[in-house]
Amino acid sequence: MDAADALYARMADTYLDDGALPGLIETLRHQRFLDAVEIVRFIQNETTKYKVSPRCPTPAR
Repeated sequence: MDAADALYARMADTYLDDGALPGLIETLRHQRFLDAVEIVRFIQNETTKYKVSPRCPTPAR
């Protein structure tokens, strides 16, 4: 199962490209947040750059 299918099946909440993860972690270490809501919003904003679409299932023969 790829990322798009996991999102479609609601097995994942969001997608982030592997190469972006180190930068996100580094930013989270140095950024000041007032509460958990700000952290979630920040991560949501970062992950919107990586939109993926589910694949159409291949019909069985």
